[in-house]
Amino acid sequence: YSILKKGAKGIEGHKGRLWWEVDEILQEKRPKYVILENVDRLIRSPAQQKGRDFSIILRCFYEKGYAVEWRVINAAEYGCAQRRRRTFIVAYHNSTPFYQKLAEEVCKRWLKTMHRYIIADGIMAQAFPVASFREEFVDQWIDELMFPSVQDVSARQRVHLYDAGIMINGRVYSVSVEPKRMPSIPLRDV
Repeated sequence: YSILKKGAKGIEGHKGRLWWEVDEILQEKRPKYVILENVDRLIRSPAQQKGRDFSIILRCFYEKGYAVEWRVINAAEYGCAQRRRRTFIVAYHNSTPFYQKLAEEVCKRWLKTMHRYIIADGIMAQAFPVASFREEFVDQWIDELMFPSVQDVSARQRVHLYDAGIMINGRVYSVSVEPKRMPSIPLRDV
């Protein structure tokens, strides 16, 4: 996925085709867990329809029975010797115990559970601890009631997603987080 080149079309362009290959693998193989990494601007592109491309990706995961966590991570904030912001995506299928536990908790306490998973209990929060978060958040549905098809998401979706979020059962919750910074490790010590 790339949006650097002038005239790049994001998920609909030449470099966006890789997502559709991943989507086909999800359809055919239904892996229990999926880990993906890409550019940090993935969650907000394209510029003229913010959040559309990532919403399409989330909708594809939803249609195949996955919950998704994402986080934009700068490796330098976690002690690594490289300043590079990347979007990491972790998805888990509804057949996994992790999904089932999350789904049960979300049914009881909705946004509070989703928030807690982003801040402390989720896979991304445990791997990349959070020091704080901003009060603003996004709470939006991408299911069939909101968008009858992926084509509707592509045509109508506009949303400013933050650098951390979770999607389960077609509901998206996103918030901006501040990483719990770790001391840097000099390259000579690696």
